[in-house]
Amino acid sequence: VQARMYMDQRCIYFGKPLLESGTLGTKGNVQVVIPHQSESYGSSRDPPEKAIPICTLKNFPNAIEHTIQWARDDFEGIFKQTPDDAACYLTDPQAFKERLAQQPTTAAGTARGVSESLTGGRPKSIDDCVKWGRERFQELFHNNIKQLLFNFPLDQVTASGEPFWSGAKRAPKPLEFDPKDPLHLSFVRSAAKLRAFNFGIEMSRPLSDGEVSRIAASVRVREFEPKSGVKIAVAEGEAEQQQQGEAAGDGDASSYS
Repeated sequence: VQARMYMDQRCIYFGKPLLESGTLGTKGNVQVVIPHQSESYGSSRDPPEKAIPICTLKNFPNAIEHTIQWARDDFEGIFKQTPDDAACYLTDPQAFKERLAQQPTTAAGTARGVSESLTGGRPKSIDDCVKWGRERFQELFHNNIKQLLFNFPLDQVTASGEPFWSGAKRAPKPLEFDPKDPLHLSFVRSAAKLRAFNFGIEMSRPLSDGEVSRIAASVRVREFEPKSGVKIAVAEGEAEQQQQGEAAGDGDASSYS
């Protein structure tokens, strides 16, 4: 936006026409600016985009924009923010602790991510990265979904007698990993390559479908049993309360927002 505002100001100053255009997902716009005949680009502002509630992103997506934002947030946290936090801790532990103190709502998760990255969760080979990708698949697309359906069964109704899974809430289905499914293999391969990059593990050869399938199939995945007492936020206010509870130290593993 700043670059567009600058170009708009330059065109106004020199009396030049401007053709401004942009896209956002499936939407697009074009604005023609003619000196002394039309309003300039900076004469009006678009209304701010509505933020997507956290509970919708994590638990109840109902539009492709929600799934894209969820994936983007997960990518940022796993492959960008956690490595940055670990590097900060190694460079200046005291500064890292001070920064955690200033971020009480995320401090527990940040510290846990750094600990896992620097201790037992650190991969030593590309095979370890593939195994991690397989476990990540299980957590995101199977375990979390089973926990969600445990908390909110398919036949659950609201206080008003309406089906819980109706309207914008779409009932999900847990995925079973299929080593022959190209989409499943693509997820595991991409996650493994990103993991290898984070930890400086060089790949001496491309990861073929057969190799990814072989390594992933060798992972012994524990049967997931949903837990009672896990809190899953349904509304944005509940998600905020859970974050406050975690900051106070009374809601780590028992919340799922």
